[in-house]
Amino acid sequence: MAFQVVGTGAIDLILVPGWVSHLEQMWLQPTYAAYIERLARFARVILFDKRGTGLSDRVRVGTLSDRADDIRAVMDAVGMRRAALYAISEGGPLALVFAATQPERVSKLVIYGSFARMLRGEDYGIGVPPEAWLQQTEFTERNWPVVDLERWAPSVAADDEFRGWMATMRRNGASPGSARELMEVIAEVDVRPVLSSISVPTLVMHRSADSTVSIEMGRVIARGITGARWVELPGADHLPWTGDTAALVREIEEFLTGQMTLEIPDRVLATIMVSNLDVDLRRSATTFQEMAVYEVGRWGGRILSSGPRRIAASFPSPARAIKCARVLQIAVATGGGAFRSGIHAGECRITGEGLSGPPVDIAGRIALRAQRGDILVSNTVRDLLAGSDIDLVERGSIAIPGMAAEWRVFAA
Repeated sequence: MAFQVVGTGAIDLILVPGWVSHLEQMWLQPTYAAYIERLARFARVILFDKRGTGLSDRVRVGTLSDRADDIRAVMDAVGMRRAALYAISEGGPLALVFAATQPERVSKLVIYGSFARMLRGEDYGIGVPPEAWLQQTEFTERNWPVVDLERWAPSVAADDEFRGWMATMRRNGASPGSARELMEVIAEVDVRPVLSSISVPTLVMHRSADSTVSIEMGRVIARGITGARWVELPGADHLPWTGDTAALVREIEEFLTGQMTLEIPDRVLATIMVSNLDVDLRRSATTFQEMAVYEVGRWGGRILSSGPRRIAASFPSPARAIKCARVLQIAVATGGGAFRSGIHAGECRITGEGLSGPPVDIAGRIALRAQRGDILVSNTVRDLLAGSDIDLVERGSIAIPGMAAEWRVFAA
């Protein structure tokens, strides 16, 4: 089993993933990285790819009991005698079975967006009709990787960069056959009989408008476990690292530690664009500064500093920064001018004036080393763009004062 250990908190927390995961690809999504980092502030988080998926051996998915026993295997490999379990979506039934059969190894149990049974039955009218599930299974295998953000994460359904990342992660996380096998296994799941046997403290959470797994399925789990705490969160996203992730993590922290941290963030992951004007505009009534301020706002960015010949701005994603730079490049050229841009992404300090820190400095250094008319991005930006439709051309490496390693740069 492939696994990772993140954080040094006092609580050992095994995160049982949902349908498909990939330990390396997941970290390329900034919202996922921030979500795991929040958990790691109070826990030692163990991440793993379930059998047949991600970086784990590509064997058959196996039975529910086999897969539940994989939790034990990961705990043994890490050297954990006892840990809290946090299970997401399809990982829920695995954790429920493990908590019922090996309670001495589970300190607390957290279930999010999950189900005890997926398919409709005579005594389970809230399930998915078997014929509809079969159609979805066949569609998934034929069209893998299916990226249905409208159901999984409607809050980012219009984000092409997120869509591209999810397609790449799923493509690397499972083969079409494995995706089908996982769905066939889900169709067999019914762990309702074990719910009454679970004696460990349990938190069950669900978002109210989740259209991937009905909230009624979450309520079945909460009602079936004696003393379980039920929390209904607002929102429609099934993925826990989109939507109001902070509220979800706070509930987990309070349940596991008895305390809730009111976060006042002092750092943020951001994409920084620094642009320098080389040739003054000769055919435009609009100044470079005015053009830049307008375009940065139009692409969802925030001005960090601006002047007649230089502008620095932050963006929520690399794709937005590059698209803004390209549009600005055309506008400047149309006005008879020329400029160069450098783009880098990383964790920035939040200050009263905006953002600061190494990413701002690195973007500025990259801009200085760009050729006239170039938009150069760092290898970090290139990695975050994996799966997007933005083409990049490698331009070698540059040395940045104060940095031990050279930075590979790419023209956008």
